[in-house]
Amino acid sequence: MIVKMKKAKVFALKEYEDKLKRSLQRFGVLMITNENSTTHIADTQYEDSIISRSNRIVKELSKYEPKPSFFNPKFQIVDYDRFKEIHPEQLELLDQVEKTLADVSKLKEENELSKESITSFAPWLKLDVTTKDISNLYYVNIYLGQVLAQDVESFSEFLVTSNLEYEIYDKDANGVAYAIVSKNDISNDLKAAKFNLVELPVLDHSILDEVSFLQNKINENLETITNLEEKLKTYALSLDEIRLLSDQMLSEKELKKYEAEKTERTIYFEGWVREDQVDLLEKAVSKVTSEYEIDLRDPLPQENPPTHTKNNKFVAPFETITNMFSMPSYHEIDPNPVMSFWYWLFFGMMMGDWGYGVVMAIVFGLFLLIQKPKGDFKKLVQVLFYASIPSVIFGILYGSVFGISFDIGKALFGVPFKLFDPMSDPVTLLIVSLAVGTVHIFVALFVKAVRLAKEKDYLGILSDVVSWYLIIPGLVMLLVLKNIQVIAWSMVGVGALMILLFAGRDNKNFFKKITSGLGGLYGISGILSDILSYSRILALALSSGVIAFAMNIIGGLLLGPWYGYIFGVIVFIIGHIFNFAMGLLSAYVHDSRLQYIEFFGKFYDGGGYAFTPLKLQYNHIYEIEDNL
Repeated sequence: MIVKMKKAKVFALKEYEDKLKRSLQRFGVLMITNENSTTHIADTQYEDSIISRSNRIVKELSKYEPKPSFFNPKFQIVDYDRFKEIHPEQLELLDQVEKTLADVSKLKEENELSKESITSFAPWLKLDVTTKDISNLYYVNIYLGQVLAQDVESFSEFLVTSNLEYEIYDKDANGVAYAIVSKNDISNDLKAAKFNLVELPVLDHSILDEVSFLQNKINENLETITNLEEKLKTYALSLDEIRLLSDQMLSEKELKKYEAEKTERTIYFEGWVREDQVDLLEKAVSKVTSEYEIDLRDPLPQENPPTHTKNNKFVAPFETITNMFSMPSYHEIDPNPVMSFWYWLFFGMMMGDWGYGVVMAIVFGLFLLIQKPKGDFKKLVQVLFYASIPSVIFGILYGSVFGISFDIGKALFGVPFKLFDPMSDPVTLLIVSLAVGTVHIFVALFVKAVRLAKEKDYLGILSDVVSWYLIIPGLVMLLVLKNIQVIAWSMVGVGALMILLFAGRDNKNFFKKITSGLGGLYGISGILSDILSYSRILALALSSGVIAFAMNIIGGLLLGPWYGYIFGVIVFIIGHIFNFAMGLLSAYVHDSRLQYIEFFGKFYDGGGYAFTPLKLQYNHIYEIEDNL
């Protein structure tokens, strides 16, 4: 259901503004809508800087942190009294880790440059003069360079023809290394002969000594990096303090966004509070000061309060499905209690394999139990866990376990549980899918009737709901029951007349009333199209069954020699994992589509916005314990 809201104004003395904001944030009950807060631009550069630095450190330092196992995850739970205090040691730790990481990065960069230099020096290790001596020559020129392997032969002819003295050294990817001696400037001739000049750094020692020096430097840096990384491992043991700092700053940043309205001596915050949390709001204020006042009123007709839904443990996870489409408006009916059952049912019909259903229960049940996800992700996992139940039920009714036809009822109790096999009898499942889909649409129309009744639009109930309750069964009777054609035509005719007379009820112009009525009658094609959309239940059940069946055949064909059993099992496992994953994705998407288009399309507008009170913000911490 949609929780009722109250508009609240909280008054207090000026000196309590900061403490009051912090208390409101701690309790998380007031969605502040002060005009100052909506136009106020907070200076959060400091908080943003700390958050950015902390998150980068968490990402880098987590590489050195012991990794928790799936079955023994780590949850950081912090007491509120600790959360509200930012210790100087946390900022010092942040600086120390940043410096250490910067030192490691600098040393690694130096090593990369040294390795590049060693690589470039590789062809010149046998050069027996220093590059400094070469650069200081006055009467003769020595040209150092390389020639590509495919050009060596032609270059050798050039050297002989030019009567040049030269020395050949080693080669690398850039070609063969040469040192060429000439009294004249022959640089242009060398370029024409495809000789690529190389500029080596000016050294007063040999290339071999330089490479040895660079290698020693690399080794020294590696030793230093090892020591620094050991230091980082020690810092990683305190990484929770950095995570905590990031979340503390996130909450501080959130706090700065809000500013009270002020008079000469007082301040006040205005906003929305849930009707069931008015007492908590008063408690939040009274913890700060006894000199306060809270004004409460119901929303005005022209106001659009935020939406907060409150449902039982089964329905609540399905709220994430609705919210992906659009959050319900405050003034309309919460669709989740009705939609949740149908989503749950259709998911099972689409999966339709009790082997996959058992796997879903185990995988998602363990994930919820061990990993303890939060927020919308938790709700999504809960939806998939709940959907394992109808998947098992319909798998038993279809007689399917991992694509194998098996009647568990007959095997265990001697009583057949299998009703029909979608693979051999798809027509039956198609009829069931269309029938269940028709009921689904009728339920949507009933919800619309309730909504129209709340709006006191009784002609709308006749035109938009009762008419279809007559037309759809009437059309079915015309197709199936030949002996009651008169009754069937009567139902269709009365329903059509209701649409023709009342669909244009809001138009005062007679011509527009008639055209609106005719347009309403055209909706018959839309309703029939919606009903046919439920054939996707058959399509998904068949696709999952066919792929599973195919994987079983392929795996079975490999059986024979001992190694065939190994490959057969591998094909079976990989094939069914793929089919399981695709089945989940397809069922999730197409089930959602049936709710969004065929179900919500009949009565649901959405367009609401979430109730987001000022509250503590945290991304890294799992939970803040607080005995309010």
